[in-house]
Amino acid sequence: MSTRKVDSKMIHAFISIAIMVFFRFIPAVEPLTSHGMAVIGIFIGVIYAWVACESAWPSFVGLMMLAVTTSAYDTVVAAVQSGVKNQNILTCISTLFVAAIFSVTSTGKWLGQWIVSRPILKGRPYLMIFTFFAAMWLPLNLSMAGMILIWDVFAYLNDVLGYKKKSTWLQLLCYLIMFNYMVTMYMPNTQGLITCAGLYLPYVENFEFGNGMLPFGIIYSLVQIVANFIVLKILFKFDVKDLKKAEFNVEAPGKATKQNKIVLGLLALYVVMLVVPQYLPAGSMKTFFKQFGVIGSALTFVIFSMLIRVDGAPVATFAQIQKATNWSVILLPLTAQIMGAALTQDSTGIVAGLSNLLTPMFNGMSLFTFQMVILALAVILTNFLTNIVVISILLPIVFSVGPAMGLNIQQFLPLLTYAGYLALALPSANPMTAFLHGQNHLVDTKQMIKFSIPSIIVCLIIYAVVGIPLSRVFF
Repeated sequence: MSTRKVDSKMIHAFISIAIMVFFRFIPAVEPLTSHGMAVIGIFIGVIYAWVACESAWPSFVGLMMLAVTTSAYDTVVAAVQSGVKNQNILTCISTLFVAAIFSVTSTGKWLGQWIVSRPILKGRPYLMIFTFFAAMWLPLNLSMAGMILIWDVFAYLNDVLGYKKKSTWLQLLCYLIMFNYMVTMYMPNTQGLITCAGLYLPYVENFEFGNGMLPFGIIYSLVQIVANFIVLKILFKFDVKDLKKAEFNVEAPGKATKQNKIVLGLLALYVVMLVVPQYLPAGSMKTFFKQFGVIGSALTFVIFSMLIRVDGAPVATFAQIQKATNWSVILLPLTAQIMGAALTQDSTGIVAGLSNLLTPMFNGMSLFTFQMVILALAVILTNFLTNIVVISILLPIVFSVGPAMGLNIQQFLPLLTYAGYLALALPSANPMTAFLHGQNHLVDTKQMIKFSIPSIIVCLIIYAVVGIPLSRVFF
């Protein structure tokens, strides 16, 4: 008698589709609606399939189910359009174009080899790692292009050291670079902080974070990065001994080609376009350059790479850029954005249900407990919903309950802002997190979730030990 090996991924696929189809028949408890239950079922089913199977087909199934079996979107086209027009998705696409140019011209490989071959970094693995962390801070708004370049360098090192394709070493560094990028979003003048400040204006007239946000952000972010690195290194037995070996040697690359020099020059222009406008005095020049933003700066990079010619040929053609672009990476943040928008529609009753559930919890709490519970809720919820939605849900509670307990709003809102951006676990949490999970050649979704759980716990402890006391100093 012959036995067939059970295809576990097919079983997971059937389970995920069954959740999408049948979850809607669970009776809804007010203020949840039957429509809300249907959307929740699709959300859970897609997340399950992302973790247990892959990213592509669950994304397509989820989009079609939202349009065809719920009232969230009229058509599949409408569902896709709602995601494509989002700034985060357009940022993903334009950034991937920049990364593709580095790949086409081999500039990424050359730059990575040049960095890791520096004599000062040899035998100093921690200095090498934290050099890459620092590289994410310098331009602050370099966005995903900086992450992709650093991930490519880590992948190159992984190969040099002879590790397997998706080693724990490589995946942990990729996760930490994403985490590092997330905390740079709290710096003054970045889009993340500007967006959150806008949420607070209806509650605090002329709200501003103040001058204390820069030192607070730098100190608090560095504490989070270092603490997470140490804890994850211990838990996952992250070993750098191979980087310490004397025989480990990466030869310096050959002389940069003309294409390499041009691409590096365009990278410098890209950084200048992103960073300099933030510090220009108010006026027509500042307004002009701020209109470009991350997307316009990336497209400027792409345009010049196609216009500038070397030996009669452009530095990169759009055909080459298209071929080198990892389009599958877009699916995760696109689908996550569309599902997030569907979940938070008033017709689902989800937002109202969460608010009704949470408000009675705070009766009789001490001020410190109240702050920690709000921050914990923000961190947990933001790993399922976008930070804007999560903060919007919690703000009425903060302003209705907090002042009676003696809560200093100016001191607490920076902490709440940070909590809203700790979307580290699921691909649905944030376009940035989805972008990391989409790097299938570097990381596994299950492994990223394993990293995120202790990471979130560490961050919550840091809130209690460092965050709340530090906010009293700077605000």
